[in-house]
Amino acid sequence: PEHSLQAARSNRRRAIGRLKMEPFALGPLAVWHHPTPKPPRARVLLVHGISEHSGRHLNTVNALLARGIEVVRFDLRGSG
Repeated sequence: PEHSLQAARSNRRRAIGRLKMEPFALGPLAVWHHPTPKPPRARVLLVHGISEHSGRHLNTVNALLARGIEVVRFDLRGSG
């Protein structure tokens, strides 16, 4: 149980990524970059659906990172 709790916390920290507020015509845009420790096999831009936010897809982010795939996600304005 303690080991699984530590693993869950580690995965959560990894999935959160680095947040950067990018300038955008309508105001700042929240963008998260999830780099891989080694050169990535691929890069994915994750776009959430209507009435969602990108944080709902952290399990997908973790699964991609585990396969060596870098992820960038952002929150669409006016959704979620």
